[in-house]
Amino acid sequence: MKRYGILLLCVFALAAFAGGCTTNDAPKAENITFTAIIEAVNDNSLLVTTGDDVGFDKASVGFAADMPLPEFEFSVGQTVSITILPEIAESYPVQVRAVSIDLVSDAEAEPEASHPAFTAYYYRADSLGEAGMDFLSDRILNIDKMAISSVRHIPVMLIGSSAELNEFIEKGSAQYQFDQSYGETGAFSEITNEYNDVFFEENVLLVLFTTETSGSISHTIKDVRTEGDALSVLVTATEPDIGTADMADWFLVVSLEKSVIEGCSSFDAWYE
Repeated sequence: MKRYGILLLCVFALAAFAGGCTTNDAPKAENITFTAIIEAVNDNSLLVTTGDDVGFDKASVGFAADMPLPEFEFSVGQTVSITILPEIAESYPVQVRAVSIDLVSDAEAEPEASHPAFTAYYYRADSLGEAGMDFLSDRILNIDKMAISSVRHIPVMLIGSSAELNEFIEKGSAQYQFDQSYGETGAFSEITNEYNDVFFEENVLLVLFTTETSGSISHTIKDVRTEGDALSVLVTATEPDIGTADMADWFLVVSLEKSVIEGCSSFDAWYE
């Protein structure tokens, strides 16, 4: 019996020692708060891009059961402050649960597009050598858009005075057949007769350049559009059922009132 009594005392002593080492003071993980922009609104979650350094750039945000209903309606583009539980499911995007979502700012309204009046002419002026693009490249305003994308971008140049136009034709004549007449529009160099100092007092020219695999392909400026500080030109190309096999370079000239480009810092053109 003494042996069993001693064993029981040892058991109680160990239990007391273990109990003495147990503590409820271990730090509890805190909720995480960050700002984000809503990219998509789903039935039971939001897809957001984070605006703070929280260890992830995107998150699928579900809603905790006790999350209070927000006093605003979720919409794409809103900036929100989100507090989430410290439980982050590692995926891409990460998955988290929100306990509160507050509106920081509403989505910015998209600038209203305008479609100014314009006049367009189309001049064929084939290249005289391989240095033609070297002449144009320093003048192209949308050179960064020339990389392969879902649309075929067209180089855009801006001419704002008769002196600039004369200089363009004078230097460009060494690279392109500006004096050669094709079709009804005549030679490109002849536009100086119409676009003189009086014209440039209130107007500007956009000059678009494109190369086609056939000289029988024709072009139409379908639309000129301004949105905020961006101006874009939409072009269509028409190819006949039976076409010629010659390569062709084209300069598409768009005449606009000078007031149209005031405030514009981005210019682009592409095929429909």
